[in-house]
Amino acid sequence: MKAIKPMTQKYIYDVKSSALYDADGLFLKKVFCPKAKHWNQLIADDPLERSRGCGECGHRVVNLDEATEVSWSGMNTPCVYIPADSKSVTFLQDVKAIPPTHQAQRAKPGVVIIKTARTLEDINRAANMGYWPDVRLVEYKDQESAMDFVARMLHNKVIDGPMQSKLTVGQDPQTGRIESAGEFRLRFDKGPLKEVIPFTYYYPDYQRVPVAAYLIPPDLPNGSEVMVEDPIEDLIGRTSNQGDVERAYNVKGFVRDRVVQVDYRSLKRSEIVG
Repeated sequence: MKAIKPMTQKYIYDVKSSALYDADGLFLKKVFCPKAKHWNQLIADDPLERSRGCGECGHRVVNLDEATEVSWSGMNTPCVYIPADSKSVTFLQDVKAIPPTHQAQRAKPGVVIIKTARTLEDINRAANMGYWPDVRLVEYKDQESAMDFVARMLHNKVIDGPMQSKLTVGQDPQTGRIESAGEFRLRFDKGPLKEVIPFTYYYPDYQRVPVAAYLIPPDLPNGSEVMVEDPIEDLIGRTSNQGDVERAYNVKGFVRDRVVQVDYRSLKRSEIVG
């Protein structure tokens, strides 16, 4: 039997996970279009705007604000459109969500903050919102050559990778609970907890899919100065005498021909002794 939800009942949309739920919290579907189609790109063949057709896949896309009822049946859940000002959907906002293009943040007058999308869904979501995704392959620098190590230690001129953090893990022999630490001074080999993992360096920023994109707002003048909030490249922002190497954030850059260019001359590295 098909479950039919009348439009008098609210839906809940989790912006971060793109998950749609009914008012009782029952998961209905993940809202994601592999064709990255926007509502205005669909076929407007219903004068009541209850749904529109897709010229690529042939599916109907239901407007959750206008349809009188929606049928949810197993895997055959309909494609749906959720207006930004929907009266039928309650949005669970993500504080890190991509803002609308007209609300692009500024570091200072005239300097737009460039957001970074790190999932395929977020990249396509941003494209639907009007951003131009400057797509990059994420190249992990989790190892360092002897030559680069010498240059970094002696000349302090290396600006990128590898990123690395360290940890040790201790376990309570009675309860089994564990704790971790990242400082050499906080060791578990001389305390009530038993060290089960000695200090180990690891790369902290892996992604499931190594693709990311800088999101360039529309109508941004060519050559504009920008602030890159989350650089895709492994740029060094802070190092410590304990071997940790942390990423740089909020780096100056420019946008030329819809490509973000980092201003490497603006990079400043902090050295921590502890």
